[in-house]
Amino acid sequence: MEQESGDIGGYVVIVSDGKPFPVIRLSWSEGALKQPVAAKVANYDRGSGQLSFSVSIEWDEGKTRDIQFDGKFTIDRMTGTFAVPWETARKAVELQVRSRKAAFEPATTCRSG
Repeated sequence: MEQESGDIGGYVVIVSDGKPFPVIRLSWSEGALKQPVAAKVANYDRGSGQLSFSVSIEWDEGKTRDIQFDGKFTIDRMTGTFAVPWETARKAVELQVRSRKAAFEPATTCRSG
């Protein structure tokens, strides 16, 4: 959760089994969580879990930019780096495997300031 707004924050990667590559959709936060976008899988090795994919997103005035992930997918998590157009350096991430409901509707606790 984003501390400032209370919106869901971060990255949500939806992975479904497919042949020869998994089917991947990515959602990210830019304020509110964006709707999932289909990814293009560039590399996947089932044995080692190595995974690379990119997602083209609309950016300024109808232009597109890519979000790129390079890393590893295991039974319970994804680790690697994202290159995103709104940051200059690659961002290291570790995403835990959760149900779709838990990813998009996390349990929250309200706190009064």
